[in-house]
Amino acid sequence: FLFDKQLRVNMRRKLGIEDRFVIVYSGGLEMRWHVPGLIFHFFRQVHQLLPDAFFLLLTNDIQVGQKQFKENKISKESFLVQSIDNREVHNYLNASDVGVLLRERHLMNEVASPTKFAEYLMCGLPVIITPSVGDFSALIQEKSWGFIYEGGKIDPSQFEMLRNRLSDGFRIKISEYGKAHFSKQSRINEVLKVYSQLIS
Repeated sequence: FLFDKQLRVNMRRKLGIEDRFVIVYSGGLEMRWHVPGLIFHFFRQVHQLLPDAFFLLLTNDIQVGQKQFKENKISKESFLVQSIDNREVHNYLNASDVGVLLRERHLMNEVASPTKFAEYLMCGLPVIITPSVGDFSALIQEKSWGFIYEGGKIDPSQFEMLRNRLSDGFRIKISEYGKAHFSKQSRINEVLKVYSQLIS
């Protein structure tokens, strides 16, 4: 998982979304903590606010996703629901502009560490996230790499500020931070050190 400028150009051309503002959600939709109702409430608001928005839904729950898009009156030209191999996810994240990570407010989520957050960041994506998702919500707020969404009405100015920042340099900065703090490679030495201490 990394940001690749040429991959981004190629994937957006392949998907026919070169001029769209692409919002991606990667993950399940059937479990309660996935809060699909909140995800699609958010999508519907964005669709009304930004007519050029395109929603990329990477999930194995294809029928659930298609049904939700239909019920929320989001046109077929504005979304793609696809189940893809895990080894292909980074291609689609590179084609996107913003990642979505919404969770219910629950003690479990306050100590959670969803893998998709690391994947989003390493591919250079700012994140729209609910409050109290591990330490991630505070990080997004502190760095202004996205914004906190609490389920109410979206503030159009938040999206405007975010869109104005979406340069390659901005994505590279997020990607480098993600690689330095959330990649498996960045943790190898720490894990080896712990194992060494346990053995001794």
